Amino acid sequence: MTAGDERPLDDVLCVIITWPGWFDQAKVLDDKLSADMSTVVVSSSEQGTYPEWHELGDAYFTEQMIAVGRLFLDSGKAWLFVVMADTVMEGDRYAEFVRTGIDFNERERPVGFYIPKQDYSPWQFEPHESEREYAPGVHEIPVASPDILQTLMPRQLWFECPEFDFPSNPLGWGIDHVLVKTSRAAGLAMVQDRNFQCVHPKSHGYARPEAKAGLKAYVERYDLGDLPIFHYEGEHVVLESGHAEVGRRLWEEGRPQRAMRTLREGADKGCRNCVRLIHKLAPGPGRRRIKRVRSGIRHGLKRLVGLPPRTRQGS
Repeated sequence: MTAGDERPLDDVLCVIITWPGWFDQAKVLDDKLSADMSTVVVSSSEQGTYPEWHELGDAYFTEQMIAVGRLFLDSGKAWLFVVMADTVMEGDRYAEFVRTGIDFNERERPVGFYIPKQDYSPWQFEPHESEREYAPGVHEIPVASPDILQTLMPRQLWFECPEFDFPSNPLGWGIDHVLVKTSRAAGLAMVQDRNFQCVHPKSHGYARPEAKAGLKAYVERYDLGDLPIFHYEGEHVVLESGHAEVGRRLWEEGRPQRAMRTLREGADKGCRNCVRLIHKLAPGPGRRRIKRVRSGIRHGLKRLVGLPPRTRQGS
C-alpha cells in the first residue's frame, strides 16, 4: 500500500460466512468491518439470527457460495472480500489488507485471489523457489487452490465463473478449484501477502464420503483434471493421520531424518489413497503417473511443515 493511502472502500463488498457455533463471532466481525466497507452476513441457521443477515436455513458451502456470488454481482461493487466467521486477522488489519490488495492489483498485475498468511489450513503455502516475489512477503503462489478463509477477489473472477451446481455437490469440495481455473483462464494472479496473518482453528467438520462424491462430480462437470483429487486425498489423509504434525514436531526437536521418514510414510499413505481413487475415475494409471502423485504429495507435506520442497537436510 502506498504511504498514507487511506482510500475509502466504497467499491468493496465484504461477505462474512457463518454457521452454528460462530454466530457471535460473525456479529463481532460484522460490527468491526462495517466501519470501513459494506458488509453482508450469509448465515446457515434454522432458527434465524439477526433480521439484517442473509439467512439460508440449513445450508452448506455450495449454497453459501452461490449466495455470495449473487449478492456480490447484484451489489455492483468491484471487489469481494470473503471472511469465514471462524477466522480473525491479527491486529484487526482487515481494511489495510483490502487496501493493500487493491493497490497491488493497480501497481503490479491483476489479481484473482489476494490472501493473507494462514496459521492453519490443510494447504500451507510456504516460500518456494518457483514463486515470484513482488515485495518482501508478497508472493505469487503456484498452488492448486487457496483456502478461502479471508480472500479478496475481483468482480471479473465472479462474472466469468460458471455458477456452482448445488444438487451434485452440496458440501462444496472443489469450488475453490473452479474459481482457480476461472482465474487462470482470465490471466489473473494468485497472490499471498505474508505480511498479514489469518488465524484459523484446526478443524474438519464435513462428512468425507459425501464430500468426496461431490468433488468427483465437480471434477467431471467442470473438467478440473486430476489435481483436485490429489490435492484433497493426499494432504487431507496425511493431516488426519497425524504425519504432518509429528513430522513438524520431530523437525523442531532437531531430528530431521526422523521427520523426513515420517513425511515419506505419510506421503505413501496419501498416495495409496489417491491411487485407489484414480482407479475409480480412470482405471489403469501408469507407473509414471503414480510416481508423480507420490512426489507431489511429499513436496506438499514438506510445505505443510514449512520446509522448502527441494531442500535436503542432514541428520
